[in-house]
Amino acid sequence: MTNWQKINFQNITGLLLENELLSTRTWLGVGGKADLYFEPDDEADLARFLLQAPTDMPLTVMGAGSNMLVRD
Repeated sequence: MTNWQKINFQNITGLLLENELLSTRTWLGVGGKADLYFEPDDEADLARFLLQAPTDMPLTVMGAGSNMLVRD
């Protein structure tokens, strides 16, 4: 378990999942697990998440998951 998985994010209304398989979220259907996967409900939800996230937490913006290869 990574340090950021221990964070209790407050007032997050979007989808926040641990160990999410990314192959279900990419157009090519490939990819391993993300430690944390977040899909915000709106801009305010994204802002709340980013304000609470540790500065050393790696972030990747996926968009719709097209044109993306995720390592297994």
